[in-house]
Amino acid sequence: MKFNKVFFLPIMLLLGMLFITDVKADGFKVSRSITGVTNTAVNTFTYTVTADSSNPATVTPPSNNTVAFTSSNAVSSNTVTSAKELIAESVWTGLSYPQPGTYKFIVSESASSNAAVYPRDTSTYTVTIYVTNVVNASNVPTGELTATYIGSQKGGTGTKITKAQNATFTSAANMSSMTVACNLKGSLANTNEYFKYTVALTNSVSGTTYNVSGQTSGSITYNGSSVTTSTTCTSNSCVIYLKHGQTATIGVSGSLKQLPVGITYSVTQNNTTAQTSKYTTTYKVGSASATTGTSTGNKSMNATASNNAIVFENTADDEVVPSGIFVRLFPFLLLLVLSVVGVIAIKKTKRLDY
Repeated sequence: MKFNKVFFLPIMLLLGMLFITDVKADGFKVSRSITGVTNTAVNTFTYTVTADSSNPATVTPPSNNTVAFTSSNAVSSNTVTSAKELIAESVWTGLSYPQPGTYKFIVSESASSNAAVYPRDTSTYTVTIYVTNVVNASNVPTGELTATYIGSQKGGTGTKITKAQNATFTSAANMSSMTVACNLKGSLANTNEYFKYTVALTNSVSGTTYNVSGQTSGSITYNGSSVTTSTTCTSNSCVIYLKHGQTATIGVSGSLKQLPVGITYSVTQNNTTAQTSKYTTTYKVGSASATTGTSTGNKSMNATASNNAIVFENTADDEVVPSGIFVRLFPFLLLLVLSVVGVIAIKKTKRLDY
């Protein structure tokens, strides 16, 4: 018994369509998430489409193979997420396919506008297009081809993405934190007085709120006036008040680090007139050598928080200027000398009496 190929071809094509229509999607939809943040994240991710080397013939990928994707939504559960349709189904099915077969295209995240803070996701998704012959009413191939978008698979394996699903790209933000510490030295140093620090942060998102911990909470007295410390600050206004032995941390909320790596920062100790005359100030950043002055200048935020540690050390002048000790002790030395002279004079007087 001979098989009629013309008779069986339409049946095979119909059965094939039955197997693929249940996973047919409207397009390639991307969901992009950034984890480990508590502030809105603004960044552009770019996606590229390339043809798989296993394709039965050469097909040029969609012309709009690079699409900018900005994630700037509100933060939910320490994650900022945004979604969009990257390439519609009509684009995939509208390509020029030279012959029937299964065609695959690889979608990857090719770039991040600020990769130092928001790294790329190296995952890929494989889009599968099934190309078949078109048949006429008599079930005879017409010589034309039709393409059907089957779906997408992460890494080319696993369950195909359906209409209600997205191709998910995600990565953790590279964040850090910084600390500012105040130490005093010298017997005349007042360990209860506060020093004021101004922290300038250059951030891509102006006015972003950061958490501050380590200060004395509430109202304090600074330079003779009452001021209230804050548990938050912004990139435009970050003022900290510390006394001896205190360290303030900027950017930490629980275990989260929310200062983007690569931003620039500077810290200035705003000495009062009395503090300037009383103390000699040095500072050091991380493990660097001490530098005389009240300002660190511009530094780049490092991924390691310990490298963003700024320590100010204020030494009372009696400890650093030897002549200062003599000046302060002169009255006591004078009394001592007079006492000795007096004792000697008394002894001489007694001898004369004899």
